Parts: sequence; structure tokens; C-alpha cells
Amino acid sequence: MTLIITELHRFGAERGIAMAADTAITEDSKTVDGLIEDRAFFGLTKLLPVQKLNAGISYWGWTKMAPSSKSGVWMDWWLKNFLVTKWGDYNSLNDLAGLLEKELRKLVPPMSNDELNISEGIGNGGIHLAGFVEHDKEKVPCFWHIHNGISQVLGDKIDPHIVNANYDCPPEKYLELERRGASYQTRNGDYQPYAHFFDKHLSAYCKELYAAEGYIVPIPTIDFAANFLRTQIRFISGIYEVAGINDKGSIKRVANGIGGNVITLTLTKDGIQNYKES
Repeated sequence: MTLIITELHRFGAERGIAMAADTAITEDSKTVDGLIEDRAFFGLTKLLPVQKLNAGISYWGWTKMAPSSKSGVWMDWWLKNFLVTKWGDYNSLNDLAGLLEKELRKLVPPMSNDELNISEGIGNGGIHLAGFVEHDKEKVPCFWHIHNGISQVLGDKIDPHIVNANYDCPPEKYLELERRGASYQTRNGDYQPYAHFFDKHLSAYCKELYAAEGYIVPIPTIDFAANFLRTQIRFISGIYEVAGINDKGSIKRVANGIGGNVITLTLTKDGIQNYKES
């Protein structure tokens, strides 16, 4: 399992991008009784800086490449190698998104209708790519999501069975959100437990905390925003550590499929500001 989050913000005079990812992987493992159960392991690097473009890239779903190969390369190693070997082929986020789409279409088999339905249209893997682009003589955040499955932004303009480079938040869209005082966020992986709490309750709690105690959460800088994402992922990891699920009348522990260290990356118009794991 995975939880990755990308946010595009404005704090006062500063525009920024905050990205965060856990480092867990869940594998089918045989128990001493011969049963197959999920077991979590930690140490994958799911979020990387793209040094050439002063950008960030993260992934969800695909743990190896090619996904259908038992001897496939771990996705973090594959992605690091791709960024290096294709160094001379991309000079913009648009270039890199297109290269990833082309390569992944070769490696990721088209999804059948049944597979697409089982995934509830989400797809089985994808890549977040975020950075700044020149727009009307200023640098503006933007976001690409390269994945299979239905695009919530582009709808029926794409074929959801195959990998597509979706420009989910071009600069024009970001600027419209900014004018309304809003930010942009995309999260992927096992995000449902995250969404249940943070979408419905966290913002209200922060407002109540400010009204009652004067606390501002987070402090309005991009680095504090990234640390806030780290805190959120750790909270969900803690839920997994103590949670069980009703399995035919008995309580069965769930694998700690979101966990390990959390990696964060922050970007401003001046480039990569911070990249750390803790």
C-alpha cells in the first residue's frame, strides 16, 4: 500500500509545492499455516527530486517495472535510472511527462474492463510530477498525473485502459484556484482512511483550534506545509498499527501498509528547497 500527497499552494507572496510519501510496501506472504496474508516492509523511496527541472516526482501502485514481471526492477530504482538515462531527452515537465507516458505504455499492459471495474476506475498505478513553469512572465506551479484509469479532470477525453500523461493542474487552473484563495491537492494509494478523517474533520478542527487557542496550523510557509503532510501520513500509519478488521466474526489485524519513514520535498519558484526523510 501507499500514501502519496502533492499540494500546490500560495502562502502570502510565496508560491510553493509540497510533496510527501510513505516508504511502505505490502507483499503477499505465506504464514506458518500455509495461508497467504499481507505483510508490510519498509524502505522504498517513493518520492524523488528531479534535479534537472527543479521538480518533484513520486509514484503509487506499481512496485516493480514491468508490473507483471516477477523479475521486474523495483520502481524507485527504475525511476532513478529513467531520470538519468533520459537526461538528454527532456528539458521541461511536458517533455518528461510525455517520455514517461511513452515508456510506461510499453511496460504496463492495458487494463481489461474487469480490472478497471475492480479498481473502481482508479487504475493500478501512477506518477505525480510537479514543478514550476513560465506563464505570463511569472513562474507558476503545475501538476501532471501519469497513470492508467479514469481521469477525474479529463473524463472521456482519454482511454482509461492505458497509461496517459494527464495535465491535471496547468498554470491557468492553478491561478484560478489561487484567485479563490484555494489550493490544489492530489493524493493516491490507500487514501480512503486518510480522506475519511482529513477531508471531513481536520480543517474544521484547525479552525476550532485557532478560535479557541489562537493556534495557526500549519504555520504558513511551504516547509511547514510539507511537515504537516508528514504528520498526516504518520497519523494514518499509527491508525494502521492499532487497527483490525472484522473477518467473519473475529478481529484480524491489518498490515501496516502505510508506514516507515516519510519523505517530503518542497519547491518554490527558486527551485528545490528541501528534500528529507524522517
